[in-house]
Amino acid sequence: MVSLPSGIPSLPGVYRFLDENQRVLYVGKAKSLKSRLSSYFPPNPALLHPRTAEMVSQASSVIYTVLSTESEALLSEASLIKSLQPPFNVRLRDDHSYPSVVLSDHVTPRVFISRQNSHTGEIFGPFPTPQHARSLLDAVSVTCGVRPCRDGTLRHYQRLGRPCVLGDTGVCAAPCVSLDGYPQRVALAKQILSGRIKPVSGLLQQRMAELSKDRLYESAARTRDALSALAALRNQGVFEGVTRPTLAVAVAPDRLGFLVQLMVVSDGVLIAAPAVLCDSVEFETHEVVASVLLSQVPSFSVKPVKIVSNVSIDKETLEALSLKEAPRSGRLAGLLELCLKNASIGLKRERTARLSSRDAVTQELMVLKETLSLPTIPLRIECLDISHHHGAQTTAAFAVLKEGLPSTKLHRSLNINTGNNDVLSVKTAVTRRIEILRKQQSLPVSERDVSLSQTPDLLLIDGGRPQLDAALEALEALGFSIPVASLAKHLEEVFLPDSKHPLRLDLTSPALYVLQRARDAAHDLSIRRSRARRLKDMTRTGLEGIPGLGQKRLRRLLEELSVKELSEMTVDEMPSYLPLATREAILQRLKINTA
Repeated sequence: MVSLPSGIPSLPGVYRFLDENQRVLYVGKAKSLKSRLSSYFPPNPALLHPRTAEMVSQASSVIYTVLSTESEALLSEASLIKSLQPPFNVRLRDDHSYPSVVLSDHVTPRVFISRQNSHTGEIFGPFPTPQHARSLLDAVSVTCGVRPCRDGTLRHYQRLGRPCVLGDTGVCAAPCVSLDGYPQRVALAKQILSGRIKPVSGLLQQRMAELSKDRLYESAARTRDALSALAALRNQGVFEGVTRPTLAVAVAPDRLGFLVQLMVVSDGVLIAAPAVLCDSVEFETHEVVASVLLSQVPSFSVKPVKIVSNVSIDKETLEALSLKEAPRSGRLAGLLELCLKNASIGLKRERTARLSSRDAVTQELMVLKETLSLPTIPLRIECLDISHHHGAQTTAAFAVLKEGLPSTKLHRSLNINTGNNDVLSVKTAVTRRIEILRKQQSLPVSERDVSLSQTPDLLLIDGGRPQLDAALEALEALGFSIPVASLAKHLEEVFLPDSKHPLRLDLTSPALYVLQRARDAAHDLSIRRSRARRLKDMTRTGLEGIPGLGQKRLRRLLEELSVKELSEMTVDEMPSYLPLATREAILQRLKINTA
């Protein structure tokens, strides 16, 4: 158990809690090291946050470093967290899958788009979409002529002593043939990539005027095209009019954490848009944002001077980064709205990617087994949801989670006529499902439907205690035993057969995450199937089910004739491709419907 060191100064600095193996558990900063470290050792340890108490209990020593100012402490803290990744700090994870524009550090620099951050040279971005990166790259190519080709291609044309087609058409300055003026072109590309569009545009306008004066019209036309490319780059909706380097910050939270989206705009051009994920909700929003800003902003190629955000930002953080808050109005309001949209999309994408991690899903299933005291790991979960439209088109949907993930091929639905009585609907659906299961299992293995013949490891009901009791009654009546639970939407309560009181899981519980995934899949399936059934009922012609009138024939018939026209015909007047008995049945059906 760690104890408070003696002689701690009342000065700014950073501190680290270490375990018995000298592994860093936590990194913090303080305006006064003595005051801050003393707060970890109150007279009553019960006053500590559970997470803080757990960290202190694991620590065996504390070390600290005195710094000159609080701003230095902030920056040092961010650097240490990023390099050490202590388990009790905010766990930040950069999203490096977004595209960036890279200007290599070769003797003849190359410009290209990449989703990796391991390249040498200068990296500009990342950008939220490939289109943003592509528009910037196109502007650089047209304006500067920096080569996009790989080194192997460059060496090939150096041996040939002639340029490739890009060099012939003026898209590339052809450094494979001559390096005259190429360093100046690279310097110009750096200006564009850094968002300094205005001075470059002014330079190009001057050059175009000189070329036109000298009657070098072809070169003047290429310069005109470069100006057009820069103008298009600046004319990007909400970016237009944002001249000074501005940073937009948007936080999108969910039950598992935060995603912080940053967008840097300068002179109407998007310079960078990194997204950072925090996988814990045990931290305050301002703490997350401060950590992200201190770890990301110093690495930007363009240093922002203004900031607009949908969350509050600590004054100390703003001072450390020399940022001034801007009002959320006008074009900056549009920029912030776009930033928030990207944050929401990015968060959804992160959660989807998380599902692809088999290890994470397996861990979730193991936690679910322990939480619900299941006999086995629930590799197959079936979730039942009931949907109807004002008591009509009642549909029972069984969504299947196979090894923790939704399997649309295994999803099935049943049409039941129980009105808007959810309890009766659940009982009926469970009864039919078990009857189908038993029928399938009685068949030879080669004839079974895999989606219906496998016994689920857990049957989950979308609903509360009444729905759970209805499912249990159905199973008992059939003499069938299977683990059952229900999940109520309002408070995310889990009802179990042997418990009088619902189980309320932590919102970050992996077990709850699996149950919600199954419930959401079943809900989506039941809504879609109920709507499809309702649409089908609305479009029925009354001719369905007539012998000799299958779907193809019926479709052909209705393409040629309306139901009204058919009702006015005699048997002989109907199309000859219909058998006589079918024509007579159609006429009889239409007479009955009319009556």
